[in-house]
Amino acid sequence: LRPGAEVQLGVSGSISYRINPQGFRDRTYERPKPEGVFRIIALGDSVGFGYGVEQGASFPKRLEAILAREASGKRIEVLNFGVGGYNPYNQAKQLADLGPDYEPDLVLVQFCINDLNDPTLHFDRQTELELGSLPDAAFPNPEERLPPPRPLGPALRLCRSLRTCTLIHDLFGGVDLQKTDPVAWAATLGPRDGPEHVAEWNWLRERYREIARTAAAQGAPIAILGFPFELQLTGKSTRSAQDQLLRLGAEEGWDTIDLLPAFERESSPERLFLDLWHPTAAGHELAAEVIARELVCRGLAPAEKRPDCEVASGPVLRLVLLYATCTLNKDFLSPYDPAVTYTPKLGAFARRAVVFERHQTESGLSGVAFASLLSGSQASEHGVFSHPSRLPDSAYLIGEAFRDHGYQTYFWADHGMASPALNYAQGIESRHIFQSPKTPAIPNPKDRDPELEGFLKADDPRFLGILERLRSDASAKAFLMTNFSVTHAPYSGAWVDDLCREHPAECGALTPAELERYSRILWDHYFGLSLNHDETIAELGLSPAQVAKLGQAAELLYKANVHRLDRLFGAVIEALEKFELLDESLVIFTADHGEVLHRDNAIFAWNHGFALAPEVLNVPLLLHAPGVPPGSYPGVTRSIDVLPTAAGLAGIALGDAAVTGRDLGPVLRGHEL
Repeated sequence: LRPGAEVQLGVSGSISYRINPQGFRDRTYERPKPEGVFRIIALGDSVGFGYGVEQGASFPKRLEAILAREASGKRIEVLNFGVGGYNPYNQAKQLADLGPDYEPDLVLVQFCINDLNDPTLHFDRQTELELGSLPDAAFPNPEERLPPPRPLGPALRLCRSLRTCTLIHDLFGGVDLQKTDPVAWAATLGPRDGPEHVAEWNWLRERYREIARTAAAQGAPIAILGFPFELQLTGKSTRSAQDQLLRLGAEEGWDTIDLLPAFERESSPERLFLDLWHPTAAGHELAAEVIARELVCRGLAPAEKRPDCEVASGPVLRLVLLYATCTLNKDFLSPYDPAVTYTPKLGAFARRAVVFERHQTESGLSGVAFASLLSGSQASEHGVFSHPSRLPDSAYLIGEAFRDHGYQTYFWADHGMASPALNYAQGIESRHIFQSPKTPAIPNPKDRDPELEGFLKADDPRFLGILERLRSDASAKAFLMTNFSVTHAPYSGAWVDDLCREHPAECGALTPAELERYSRILWDHYFGLSLNHDETIAELGLSPAQVAKLGQAAELLYKANVHRLDRLFGAVIEALEKFELLDESLVIFTADHGEVLHRDNAIFAWNHGFALAPEVLNVPLLLHAPGVPPGSYPGVTRSIDVLPTAAGLAGIALGDAAVTGRDLGPVLRGHEL
């Protein structure tokens, strides 16, 4: 930039742009660097430059102000080297030319998605004429380099020397794609995130390596700042470009700060942007707050770590999985009954986890139970007393807690009484909510159609993509939850053959014909048998021996479905192991409520919702986390303890959230089992 230049542009709100004598938009800085100064250079384009905002409102200057309040024993300086239209090629040259004189302690590199585009798309006609001399190295993909503009005639050559004339020519004499076809213009500057754009990403890697080498020669690390693009919140796209940037940083050992989650949490994202690219003063302020926090928490800035740095007393949790099924009687699981042979996967997981022996749910009604599980509060606080009921916005859910602390959140939702439509997906972005596209009007007890199921499965490409991202990006964190039921009455008969093939000892009490007959009775008369048992038995004319056979058939069906659940969960754990993530993961296996099968003194048979029976309220809870030794926990625990315990193990402070459950993490990590 021209030293000492000053201009006021109405197109950006009559903002004054003043360039210091050293050639960048900032105050003048001493050379050499004075003693006691921690100096940061911020490289960037028009975003870092602060297009459309006053100099002091740009994120580098707001970052300087925030860090100055927190610095311990150092004066903080953040030099704004941002220049409109610069890409990493220019930034590398700029740092090599100017950086050594300023002796930086840290170099920030602001990335915008248009860094991967042909730079000639970013300029007016006068500037385009100067770009013909740029080498191919300045272009992310030289093969797609646009041809230079046509030579100017005598009149326009004269116009070229006059800035006002050039602006008038651009306004009236040229085709401005941004104005004539903004959709096409945006597409030309869109994310280069597909496999056909490997050249652009390789170019970016080389330019950043140049910047890192120059910074390292001064003893300074670099940190990459990924500014929001997801077609700037959100003209739709995917996170793939963002993920590639994070992966690149992880592979090269550079700290990469992803600003997108903080911008996504903003309730009015339109207030953060002046246009497709440039933040408002509020957007710059938000960016500066996130950057300051991350620099402090990562030890890149000289300040005491904040209480919100999420540094837990144990290992960092990169993946949190809440696997919450429905209608699961814990007496049918080997962690609770060693005689059970058909849940080997859960048994193996339990040997690496804490088994909670006396875990209690809030209710036998799924809507109430899931509301308590997800909010960490009882019905008197979350307001759901029956189902289906809408969970109030005021409830602070587990998805919100992890979202607010830097986790990408995902929800495989497959339970109608605790669904996104009923507000159980708070904290989960809509594009990260996965549901089955098909729902049968009347479930078929023998249906094995996977399209009818929307819960998390180990072979789901979306799940595998998340695991791949976590494996390749050391800074990524994700929270996943799923709710569903494969063990709800009327119990499916689709999985009996699998159980009998693998565990034939479970299937000897009934002949195939008896199983078919009594299963059909259960399916055809389920509501009567469940809610009005004695009268329905009498109407069907069943003898005591036949009632016993009916109970055996129902139990065999239930076991077959529990066996399937075991395999489903086991496959998810195996996927975590395959991606080498289990040792960095908090995995919680639980259920909303249990199930009463058939016993003589039960008020309701093959049911759960209307009686406070022990089989309904005592539910399984298995928890695996790094730093938590496996074993058994004999004390009474509650479903409302799950949220605060998960948050505590992740180092998340819940603050003023209306959570009444207790964090069991200190007990678990203190080996008091």
